Amino acid sequence: MKFLKYILLFLTIHGSALAQSEYAVRVKSAVKKDRILLRWAPDKPMAWEYGNTYGYTVVRYTLVRDSTLLPHPIKTILTPQPLKPISEIEWEKYLLATNDKYAAIAAQCIHGKSLELNTPNSSIFSMINKAKETENRFGFALFSADRSLKAAQFSALYFADSTIKRNEKYLYVVSSNVPRSVLKIDSGFTFVDAKILSESPKIRRLKAAFGTKNVKLEWDISLIKDYYSAWQIERSADGKKWQNITEAPFSPLDNAIGNDGMASFIDTLPDNANTYHYRIAGLTVFGDIGPYSPVVKGKGKEPVPARPSISALKMIDKVNLYVTWEFPAEYNGLITGFELALASKATGKYKSVGKYKTSVREAVMKAEHPSNYIVVRAFGKDSVVYASLPVLFALEDNTPPAIPKGLSGYIDTTGKVHLHWHPNKEADFYGYRLFVANSPNEEFSNTYPIIKDTAYVDSISLNNLSKFIYYKLQAVDGHYNPSAMTAHVKLRKPDKIAPSVPVISSLIASDTAILIKWAPSNSNDVAFHTLYRLDSDSSEWVEMVRLPFSALASNQFIDKKVEKDRLYQYRLTATDEDGNTCEPSLLVKTKLVNNKTKPAITALQSKAEIENARIVINWKYPASPTLEKYLLFRGENNKPIKLYKSIEKDKLEFIDQNITINTTYSYRIRAQHTDGGSSPISGELKVKY
Repeated sequence: MKFLKYILLFLTIHGSALAQSEYAVRVKSAVKKDRILLRWAPDKPMAWEYGNTYGYTVVRYTLVRDSTLLPHPIKTILTPQPLKPISEIEWEKYLLATNDKYAAIAAQCIHGKSLELNTPNSSIFSMINKAKETENRFGFALFSADRSLKAAQFSALYFADSTIKRNEKYLYVVSSNVPRSVLKIDSGFTFVDAKILSESPKIRRLKAAFGTKNVKLEWDISLIKDYYSAWQIERSADGKKWQNITEAPFSPLDNAIGNDGMASFIDTLPDNANTYHYRIAGLTVFGDIGPYSPVVKGKGKEPVPARPSISALKMIDKVNLYVTWEFPAEYNGLITGFELALASKATGKYKSVGKYKTSVREAVMKAEHPSNYIVVRAFGKDSVVYASLPVLFALEDNTPPAIPKGLSGYIDTTGKVHLHWHPNKEADFYGYRLFVANSPNEEFSNTYPIIKDTAYVDSISLNNLSKFIYYKLQAVDGHYNPSAMTAHVKLRKPDKIAPSVPVISSLIASDTAILIKWAPSNSNDVAFHTLYRLDSDSSEWVEMVRLPFSALASNQFIDKKVEKDRLYQYRLTATDEDGNTCEPSLLVKTKLVNNKTKPAITALQSKAEIENARIVINWKYPASPTLEKYLLFRGENNKPIKLYKSIEKDKLEFIDQNITINTTYSYRIRAQHTDGGSSPISGELKVKY
């Protein structure tokens, strides 16, 4: 736990370097008797390219001494000067004195065309010279560093710490000196116990499959591939003297490693007569070779000079066939046996239907398809399968498949019809036919290819008046016998057409509320109407009510959440069952009625003119811009007073000629204003005529 705390302390100290940036340095270590070796590499081409310019710094933290945790890690900068790739001149001196082709590749990757080198393997440089992209240079540079420790050292990707003590434990940190303002590159680190020498793991399993002048080697690297960068493959004719069979160590690509973790390599044998031995060892990035694998041995297999051929096919009953084939008996010793295989088409996947000894040349098999393609396979001891040409045998069939079941589907908003159904289970089943119509009463048409799947996506137009589309399905076997069609499935088309626009027919305002009435949308698929309001103090329309559409709906709404002296605007929308909403109706607006009392009428007087058969009434009233009219009330004798006449606003007199002798008339008058207000009704004026 204490050691873990030290690790956490380090991570805290170097948190900025371990921030999981897009770029990072990866580090490996190996413990030798007198030193600790470090190898590293940036994980991306750009980080490598900048690293060549700015270099790397190696820092060691001593964490433990004599099995005791130190109170504080001891920091030692092992590279006071950043490690950078050596110059072109230094590369050239080394390469002229050695035959290190991998160092030559590394030099070319770092310094490019300016460094012309003469190496024994010009093909490598030809390939490098064609790869000018940074990514290719990066890949070849790391490849070379893994093959040559000198190439790694000269590329500033290697460091040996010879100042170690066997009684200490260290944490090494390798940092790229690229400024973080240029590129953020996380540091790499490795924990090392100096007293535990590095050991390379052994290859536990090696297999060999010998064929005709070849052998396929397979070895398990699932648990050890991170320890080794390449593999040394050796062959021996006597099991004593060994030689490498590859010019360079073998590096399998990741996609060449099977799911079982086995790497593979195919070697060409000099002959089939002699026994050959094989062993494999792993190579580390530090130039060490690991322990050898167990030795495998074997001989190449002689090829089979003939193939089997089917000589006859006879029907025994409705499904069983009698098959005979030919194969030279003198070659029986080169094979392990025969196999009959069957497919529904010549190029199809063949299924084994029986295996037989080398002496057998006849068999009875079951025909599983309307059209049966049959082959005979001979299995050579050289690991090669020798197959006959396929022979066709067709069965008579007049029985149709079963009617498909489970047909269903839906139509999306783009006009795609998604259909699916349950699969048929007939052995000779071939496919499905799909039929379509716009009405269940019209003829269904088939314009589709044979469908092999249990699903199909059709495309239709949504811009028409029909709301539904209908589908049927039919199964077909290998002899094109059709089943009866399914019952139709009815699918509703998504509606993309908005309903017609409703109309607000009236607004009736009182002093406390506003009654809104409307004529609804005349579309027959309306789901609901939505009423919106905008008042004079806002710029946002507010939903007031959403009313489901019904033939019994009153199509009105009383807005009680209103205030005086505000102008209210209203509009209405209709939404259909598919969520389509029409454009808003024409907006209408109103205010609350103002019932504030206005000035009273004064100087009300009357005069009965018997000679003219009339009563003259006059009054006074102050001028007002909101004055709309006068309302005159009249009663006869002692009967109640009722509204009698409406008088224009610019009149202050009224002549009543609708009178009768010996009748007493009572008059009252009120001023009516355009804002809804009115004056108090006047006092009663009685006139006897």
